[in-house]
Amino acid sequence: MKIIRSLFLVMIVITSVIACKEKQELITTSVPIDRFWGIGLPYSKLGLMKTLEEKGYKDTDIEYVEQSDSYGVMNPQFAGTTFDMVTFRMYQNYVMYEAVFYSVFTPYQYDDAYNLLNNLLNQFAIKYGEPNEIEDSEETSYYWEDKDNNFILLETEDNQRISGVYKTVLLRYVNYEYYNKQQGEYIDDI
Repeated sequence: MKIIRSLFLVMIVITSVIACKEKQELITTSVPIDRFWGIGLPYSKLGLMKTLEEKGYKDTDIEYVEQSDSYGVMNPQFAGTTFDMVTFRMYQNYVMYEAVFYSVFTPYQYDDAYNLLNNLLNQFAIKYGEPNEIEDSEETSYYWEDKDNNFILLETEDNQRISGVYKTVLLRYVNYEYYNKQQGEYIDDI
């Protein structure tokens, strides 16, 4: 259920990126955003599973969610951080077009959330240059886009829970071409 909710939020945020891109001057990075964590973007399902196996994940470590056609791995280490989870979204269960790394912080850990956000922001700014900022967002959101329509989205979001508002730091790698194909299929299914 946690993965499904996160995937729904991904769709909302990417929609806001698209709207923001239409409103402001876009800064495009000259560094290709075509690989991360040893994984290409887009990437075949077979290649993804092989790479996860090389990273030490077994089949039992990889959770498949049929409703969202995605795979999830708990506690991945990436960019010097251990995230709570990474979710890989698939197009027709054969091409991985989006990866979402995220960590959730309690109300008492907001400083840790912003430290992680700033650390990732600095790392990616060094590699890809200055990010675009999503000004219409209520949350803190930055993104980088390359000439091949791959992009990285780094953001925070608040999630209301019984015990308070939890802050989530999300790092997304997205191939825009397959993202649009997937969205077209969702619309056709409605």
